[in-house]
Amino acid sequence: MDKAALQAFRSQIYSMEKALVTMRAYMDEHIQNAPFDADAQDFTGPVENALESLLTRFSPEVTEQAVQAYEEITRGVCVGFSLDAGGFSCKVKTDTYHDESDAEDPTAGSSCLLIYPSIDPEHDLTYFTLETDVSIDALREINNLTLDFVPAFSASSDELVEDFSMYLRLYFPDSRHEDYHHKSYPALGIPLAFSYHIDDAQYESLPLAEAIGARIIINLPRATSDLNRILLSSFMMTGARV
Repeated sequence: MDKAALQAFRSQIYSMEKALVTMRAYMDEHIQNAPFDADAQDFTGPVENALESLLTRFSPEVTEQAVQAYEEITRGVCVGFSLDAGGFSCKVKTDTYHDESDAEDPTAGSSCLLIYPSIDPEHDLTYFTLETDVSIDALREINNLTLDFVPAFSASSDELVEDFSMYLRLYFPDSRHEDYHHKSYPALGIPLAFSYHIDDAQYESLPLAEAIGARIIINLPRATSDLNRILLSSFMMTGARV
């Protein structure tokens, strides 16, 4: 497939994504204004988070760069790793698409995030994460949480890369944090859609009233020096409104 055909294909996909988002917003607006009991409404809407904001816009500012532990890639998004991890380094960049058909919006488009770890097998890497801030106010306005995302993991050998996992972290005023609802997934070499969900009963037990901040943390594979690229092309959080 040549570059022009690839660009046309990508443009069509972006247009479909944009249409679906517009339809969802239109539907949610009508549900909110519907002439029936608000308590009976099943209104599901977006949950504000930094990583989704990065991937759903034209993001040329994230050029290829080496990042230190917890250095922000963009506001509210970072890669974390143990500071004593000798021989470990990490580069990031976005592959970003500008939708030129929307001349009024310079950020119209979409991006995928690429992470390039360099893992020295002679040193122990305690942890390796991708982290995104989530609006604590938005979390208080819903009674369950669903996160749909599409990752892919490339390695220099055919050996299986270890699993990755995801969880919600809440921060509290006494400088304390707690982690909730871990879930593991296979780290595959092809882009595949996964879903992370906290149901109504689990969500009700979360101490959101006391929390002052929140993050979704993805524990990335760290046990192999063969892992050379991680791609994240979609990340979308939704929740049913209280």
